[in-house]
Amino acid sequence: MVSVGLYLFFNFTSKIGFSTYHRFKNGESVVYKTLGGNAVTGLSTDSTYYVNVVNNYDIKLHLSKGDALASS
Repeated sequence: MVSVGLYLFFNFTSKIGFSTYHRFKNGESVVYKTLGGNAVTGLSTDSTYYVNVVNNYDIKLHLSKGDALASS
């Protein structure tokens, strides 16, 4: 499990972009943490989400591993 702090505004249909290669894998679980910043609308702090890899620099988060894998 990977702990991730994101300071981006998006919804579940939007991509989350990174400036470097992110190394996430499809279906990988991540825990959203604000790390003292403002929470992103639609995400809950300390909640687990599942990664759908769009490309080496973009991901999408899903509420279930099945949804993340189905979007691949």
